[in-house]
Amino acid sequence: MKRSQSVLIASALSLLGCGSSSATPAATPALTPTTATGPELSAQQVIDANNQFSIDLYRAIANASVNTAASPFSAHTAFAMTREGARTETRAEFDRVLHLDGNAGPGFHALTERIRAVGQSGVELRVANRVFVEQSLTMAPTFAPALEQGFGAPFEAVDFVSGSEPARVRINSWVAGQTADRIQDLLPLGSINSLTRLVLTNAVYFHGNWATSFETSRTTPMPFMVAGQGVPVPMMQAEIPLRFARAEGVTVGELPYAGGQISMLIAVPTDANGLGALISNLTTQQVAGWVGALHQSRRVIVKLPRFRIAPSTSVELSAPMQALGLRLAFTDSQADLTGIADVTPRLFVAEAYHRAFIEVNEVGTEAAAATAVVVTTRSAPMNPTEPDALIADRPFLFMLRDTQTGALLFMGHVADPR
Repeated sequence: MKRSQSVLIASALSLLGCGSSSATPAATPALTPTTATGPELSAQQVIDANNQFSIDLYRAIANASVNTAASPFSAHTAFAMTREGARTETRAEFDRVLHLDGNAGPGFHALTERIRAVGQSGVELRVANRVFVEQSLTMAPTFAPALEQGFGAPFEAVDFVSGSEPARVRINSWVAGQTADRIQDLLPLGSINSLTRLVLTNAVYFHGNWATSFETSRTTPMPFMVAGQGVPVPMMQAEIPLRFARAEGVTVGELPYAGGQISMLIAVPTDANGLGALISNLTTQQVAGWVGALHQSRRVIVKLPRFRIAPSTSVELSAPMQALGLRLAFTDSQADLTGIADVTPRLFVAEAYHRAFIEVNEVGTEAAAATAVVVTTRSAPMNPTEPDALIADRPFLFMLRDTQTGALLFMGHVADPR
């Protein structure tokens, strides 16, 4: 069978909280006119779309028995860049899966500006996009301007035809540089070949300390429930003011980072074996309900294990994305990506790769249900003598979010802190 030219999407995330980094963001290109049509989406509309997609994708890739870290935000951005070149029914599938129904460029541009503002408010937060394109490819005239204007994505010419391996090394090097070297070898051996024509990349970087650090001297071994048995793990402990809530079947707390712009939302199921059901039934409405139920408690006992999630290989997103409904783009005979380049054989998405890293400790964070069920939440009554308690002594879910816009930047769960 004759192989067609292909497009690769590379999505990388590194969340970093302790220590410094010499990584520098890519230069933002000058804005150029674009001929994109449709209603312009605001930053909030893009955030709402991202949050819906984040829940969809996380439910598709999560395995409750295995520690998982991901940035659906990063994947959403990379696929949204690819969407700019999709046409006809392929574009319609992108729209449905990404929950975007208009010209998303202005919204992504405004969201990027928001991220830059957050990155100057006590934490370091940035997003970088870049498109690596085969030097001989003649692109459609509107594609590069759309990505430069909406996504701040510069284009870099590489030689995929006769130098696919050096090109792969170059792309991996760029990703590593944007993520403080936490994401290495995002694109595995064999992922790039002479028929590759573009690789669209996104990298997100976060560095933040807790607003109130945990005292290392109070970290002691405590049991954490793994497969029905308590195993000893280093458990951080503090008694601090915190936004806190009890909802149906879950206890939720929000740990802020310095500056208060970014927080980690932690959801601990009441049932020690309830993480799987929590993930399976997760919806944006449910998360919004948790956040809406949060109240400022004067003191909350917090017990949170130290943990590190650093997968050795990248996650391939083609299967989960097709399960969500993005099918034509991955089909070499039916994909319509003529908005990128109208060539023969036609372009299609060969694969998408994603990897994340996170480590949580006393100082901060180092890292780089689709049903109609509505969960009603209710705040627990305050007791002046007995503090509320957020005790993560069983598998739990966590999210990093922008506290002002509600944007979900990162999601994960801890099945075994060891």
